[in-house]
Amino acid sequence: RVLEVYTGTVAITGLTLANGEHGITDFNYDGGGGLYVASSVHLTGNDLTIMANEARGDGGGINNLGIMTLTNSLIYSNTTQGNGGGIRNHGVLTLTNIVFSGNTIDNTYTEGCCKGGAGIANAGILRMEDSQLTDNIVVVTGHAAGGGFYNLFAGIANLSRVQLSG
Repeated sequence: RVLEVYTGTVAITGLTLANGEHGITDFNYDGGGGLYVASSVHLTGNDLTIMANEARGDGGGINNLGIMTLTNSLIYSNTTQGNGGGIRNHGVLTLTNIVFSGNTIDNTYTEGCCKGGAGIANAGILRMEDSQLTDNIVVVTGHAAGGGFYNLFAGIANLSRVQLSG
């Protein structure tokens, strides 16, 4: 994992989180190959690039359990065996002007079903606007849902001016 935030209020600007991995060799399933945000955290990110990260658990790029706001950022080429190739949200997430592209869920080598949201998997509260989800892919054995976006469990989502394609 590239960055873990467990407590406090954090602001990040102009950072690239790349080539992180979590749980691949130690079978830890809490996810977040690039960034893990714990439930007690309030994180604001601007002009971030989250790329080429991998997680055995949910959230190949980011696993958010806290309160997170991202703007003007790129999330691409992340991979997970769980839900949310780009981001898995189980907290409160606000996204503005974000591009998700080429994120993947691949659990063809593991047991499981019902994986989804190669771009975003939401089980929390999500507000997304002026963003794009393109060419995000789910490759699973069993049931799959939502290559770009998957709203699961009791997730609440409000999407405005969001392009979903590929």
